[in-house]
Amino acid sequence: MPDQAAEPSIDTSSASETRAASPWMPPGIQRLALVSGGMLIVAGGAYGLTEYFVARHFSQQYQSPSLFTTETVETKVTLDTKTLASNAEIASADQVKTSNWPCLFGPSQNSRAADQELVTEWPASGPPMQWRVPTGAGYSSPIAADGRVIHHCRIGDEEVIFCRELETGKEIWNCRYPTTFQCGTRYTSGPYSTPVIEAGRVYALGVQGQLHCLKLATGHIVWQRDLGEEFDVPPRTFGVGHSPVVWQDRVIVNVGGQKPESGVVAFQKDSGELLWQTTDYHASYATPRVVRIHDRDLAVILTREALICLDPLTGQEFWNIPFESTIVDGENAVTPMIYGDLVLVCSYGTGTLCLRIKPDTSYEIIYGPVLKQLTSQYVPVVCKDGYVYGVHTDFSLRCMELATGKVQWRIKQDFMRCNQILIDDRIIAVSEHGHLFSYRATPEEFQILSETIEPVLTVEGHCFQSPAAVDGRLLIGSEQELVCFDLRPPRPSGD
Repeated sequence: MPDQAAEPSIDTSSASETRAASPWMPPGIQRLALVSGGMLIVAGGAYGLTEYFVARHFSQQYQSPSLFTTETVETKVTLDTKTLASNAEIASADQVKTSNWPCLFGPSQNSRAADQELVTEWPASGPPMQWRVPTGAGYSSPIAADGRVIHHCRIGDEEVIFCRELETGKEIWNCRYPTTFQCGTRYTSGPYSTPVIEAGRVYALGVQGQLHCLKLATGHIVWQRDLGEEFDVPPRTFGVGHSPVVWQDRVIVNVGGQKPESGVVAFQKDSGELLWQTTDYHASYATPRVVRIHDRDLAVILTREALICLDPLTGQEFWNIPFESTIVDGENAVTPMIYGDLVLVCSYGTGTLCLRIKPDTSYEIIYGPVLKQLTSQYVPVVCKDGYVYGVHTDFSLRCMELATGKVQWRIKQDFMRCNQILIDDRIIAVSEHGHLFSYRATPEEFQILSETIEPVLTVEGHCFQSPAAVDGRLLIGSEQELVCFDLRPPRPSGD
C-alpha cells in the first residue's frame, strides 16, 4: 500500500472539482486488497489498475508523490488589463480560416479548428461513422487537405505513408521505406512524427530521421534526406518524435544532432537544400511553432534543454530559457501553446512556464517554471478566451486561467491522457483508450456534452494520436485502425 503519511497537504479551495479530494494516488480508489496468488483487487475506483500502476511506477522510480498531487495555489503575478485585451485582440484576429487540417494540431498548430456548425452531441454509441480502415502501428496523427487524408504508420519492418480519399477512405497511394528502430520501452516503435501537407507536397519525418518530400497527387519522392546519419543524431528511447514545420519556402526541423550547430535546421522545401543550421540543443518530442507576434515571424521551439526563440528566415537566436525535464529519462513532449503574445510550455516534473514576448522580441516571465498547476506529459493543451484546457500529471482534466495560473476546475475520470481539439466553444477529445467525448469550453465548470460508452475504435495499448477536424469530418486513429466520423448537421428533408 502507498504510504499515506507521505502525502503533502493540498489546498483545494481555489478550484471546483467534481469529486472529493482523495488520498495519494490513485484518486477515487476506495478499497485495495491483496489476495492469494498475487492478484490485486480494486473496487470503487475512479481510475483502473493501469492508472494506478503508472502513477505508482513514476512516483517510486522518478519523483515523490507530490508530483501527482492536485495543486491549486494561485500565482502572485498577473497580467494587466491592457495586456489581456491586447492578447484577446491578437488571438481573435488569428482565427482559423481554412477547413483543412494540414499538420499536427491543425492549420494554426494550436489544436483549433475553423469555427463551424458541427454536431458535438451524440448518442452513447457515438456519431455516425463514414468509413473505417485497418492501419499500422505508431502514434503519428492523421492529417487532411484538398480531399485527401495522409496517415504515417509502421507495418512490420517498414514505415508506410498512406494517402486516402477523405470521402471514402479508399487508398490512393502509399510510400514505403525500411526501418530497424525498436523502442526501449513497452510503447510503440514508431513512427511518432506527424507529416505536413503544403502546396501539393507531403513532408514526413521517420522514427530514424528519414525526411521525405512527396507529391500529394502521386506519392512520388521529390527529395529525401537521412537526418540521423547526416547530422549524427544520438539514439533516443523513442527515436525521432517531433514533427517538421513548413514556413514560407522552408522546412524547419528540431534535428538535435551531435554535429556542430545541428540543433535546429532549415531546408528549402522544393529541393531539400540546406538553408541554415543553428544551436547545439538536442531534440525534444515537441513540435516547433512559427507564429507572427507583433508583426514579426518567430520560431518558438521547445528543445530537450531549453525554450528558444529564433528568426525563421536566418536561424538567428533571440533568446533561450533553460527548461529541461527533471524526471529521470524524462522528455519535453508538449508543443508550446501560443495565445496572442503569450507562450505557455509545460513538462511533467519540471512545471509550467508562461511568458510574454515583447515587441522587441525579448520576453518577460509571467509565472513559472516551478508552478505545477497544469503539467501535461505528452498531449497538448488548448486555449479559449484566455483559459487553458489540458490533462495534468495526475490524469485529471483541468481548466486553468492563463493570466494567473489559477485552476478553475478539474475532473477525474477515465479519460487519462486524452487528445483534444477546439471547435468554437466546444472541445472534442479522444481518451487514451479510444472513447470519444465532448464538453463545453467554459471556466465555470466542467460541462460534458457527450461521451461514448464503448471505445469508438480498436485500441490495443494506447490511443495517443491527435484527432483531425476537416470539412465536417472527424478523423481518429489508433495503432489498429483509422476511422472517419461525419459531424455535419443533418440536411433538412427535401434538400
